[in-house]
Amino acid sequence: PVHTAADAGILGFFAVMGTQRRGSRKFRSVMVALGLLSSSALMVHLTGGLIESHFHFFVVVPLLTLYSDWSVFLLAIAYVALHHGVLGQLQPAAVFNHSAALRAPWRWALLHAAYVLGASIAALVAWRATEERALRDSLTQLANAESFLEQAHKARARAARRKERFAILYLDLDGFKKINDTLGHAAGDQLLIGVADRLRIVLRDTDTPARLGGDEFAVILDNI
Repeated sequence: PVHTAADAGILGFFAVMGTQRRGSRKFRSVMVALGLLSSSALMVHLTGGLIESHFHFFVVVPLLTLYSDWSVFLLAIAYVALHHGVLGQLQPAAVFNHSAALRAPWRWALLHAAYVLGASIAALVAWRATEERALRDSLTQLANAESFLEQAHKARARAARRKERFAILYLDLDGFKKINDTLGHAAGDQLLIGVADRLRIVLRDTDTPARLGGDEFAVILDNI
């Protein structure tokens, strides 16, 4: 009972600290991360270092990418290295169940930490790529309608704060349906890509072109 209460108490402590609304977002995310990592460490501990139980860390790390915060990733890497290394020295049978790791716990601790780092980087790259695709039109690579609306709200707030003016241009292509009907959708796609390229050329770096859908484009002109 004492052992069970101690293990549950560790997770309970981090759960309570992670829900403290008075703390900053950084503090809460670190507390939740420590709680999740501790659940992985307890899984290893309770199974006597069974190698399969270490896989729990590789479930937790992708969850931590939801924070998109490198400090949380670095915390995960340090946690794994210290947990495997320190506990591997003090109580090796509770962390590892094979002879190579029992002989050199720090070497295997750093190896596990390296795998956690790799999983963190892979998850972060995947998150960034997914986010980028969600905000861009797949054909023209301009901002899509959702991203355009978000940028328009930011431009309006920025203009009000700086007491400047901004403008929104709405553009559509006359006769676009005729091109699709006579030359095919591939030709229509090339035309849309060409229009997007021209918008990039003629606009300033501070302006935001977007494809709203079909043959409809829009542009945010900052500080006119």
